[in-house]
Amino acid sequence: MRKNFGPLITFAFALLLPFTHVAATPDYWNCKNRSTMGEWDFGRAPALCNVNTHMEPSVVRTQYQPVVFDDPKSVSSERLRYMSGMFPVLRDVGTYYIKKRNPNVSAAEVHGFLEAFYTLAQKESFWSHYRNAGDGYLRYMRGDSGHGHGIMQVDDNSHQVALSEGKGVDMIYNMIYGLDIFYKAWTRSATASCVSSKSDYKTRARSSWSAYNGGSAQLCRWRNSSSPYAKFDQDFLRFYEAKAWRDFVKDQSAASPIDVRCLAEGRRPCGLPSVTPPSQQLVDGHLYRLANGSYCLFQEAALQCVNEYRDVACVEARVGRSLGAGENATAAMIAGRTIKTFDRNTLCGSAISGLIATGKNVTLKKDIRLRGNPE
Repeated sequence: MRKNFGPLITFAFALLLPFTHVAATPDYWNCKNRSTMGEWDFGRAPALCNVNTHMEPSVVRTQYQPVVFDDPKSVSSERLRYMSGMFPVLRDVGTYYIKKRNPNVSAAEVHGFLEAFYTLAQKESFWSHYRNAGDGYLRYMRGDSGHGHGIMQVDDNSHQVALSEGKGVDMIYNMIYGLDIFYKAWTRSATASCVSSKSDYKTRARSSWSAYNGGSAQLCRWRNSSSPYAKFDQDFLRFYEAKAWRDFVKDQSAASPIDVRCLAEGRRPCGLPSVTPPSQQLVDGHLYRLANGSYCLFQEAALQCVNEYRDVACVEARVGRSLGAGENATAAMIAGRTIKTFDRNTLCGSAISGLIATGKNVTLKKDIRLRGNPE
């Protein structure tokens, strides 16, 4: 691993592996049309590899075009545009993620987690992911001699299976996969010996990144000034405090230019909110997403709703066809409409045969080992 990328800042790209680790993959594994164009600044960190090893370029163009850095344009103006789009994406991904993992999370912890996430993304890749270099190829960020993939710099020596499934090149999947690793450290940091209290979010951010970068045993590495990675931990602190991304983000309340929730939940294809506004009239037989998070089939002049997307499968079973990911419905579109929300257990039980009703007993025919958390 290279340890110096400039005279002032030292970067630790990707998830560090133990000193004795033997690389399972060659440098720039599965990298086509490699490019080193860019600089260590927001949106343009080198190096780059084609997206088409694990993802169709057409998917990037239809799902992620607003957050592709366009190199042929003026770098300064393009950086402002790119960062203005990437900030709400990071904000919405981080908020969505931590609320999914902890529905009772406090507003203060959400803010602390987001500050940590913004710094993590800067430290790993300067918020860099997709790039159009102007030569006809769509590429994405690869660091640490090509072993680190995407904005979260997931290492292909340790996570090759996930990366082969597209969790390096697909930006939202890359963020979610990296946050799965980061969040484990975040929860452990609340009771770590080097953290004064669970509400000390700055120190929790430092600890979580040390573990993300060096492995789960390195939660308190940042306190060891003689660590070979002390400079990396100091750089993370400097980034955390400077918050240089604020120089490029004028409106922190701006809407995301991509549909984060749809992409995170894998309900592709997802619309681009900035370029595909919904029709102003409800269409019979279409599925709609309401502002409260529910999903509703518009049928017979009424909205027939379930509280979560997973229960749309029961609505589909009931009507006998796929309903897709759903379209956003505005308050004006649903004003005056009858809204009926179904109980998921009653609906699914009536639509899908063979389900066991809530409160009923089942007899297991073999022992099943249960875990508190998936591994």
